[in-house]
Amino acid sequence: MVGLFLTAIIDACESGRDHDTEPVQLTLPRTGLAVDLAHYSRRRRINRDSSFSVMG
Repeated sequence: MVGLFLTAIIDACESGRDHDTEPVQLTLPRTGLAVDLAHYSRRRRINRDSSFSVMG
């Protein structure tokens, strides 16, 4: 899944899209559901309840 997410973000940015201002939406190939990748923006809102650890 991470590979799909990163590929979608990198492809969009390489095509000139600013993921920070216009977050990428990815349609999953098997389910057809859309995933909002705004969580992976550098400008996402800080979750003060987070442990601030690395996402794994």
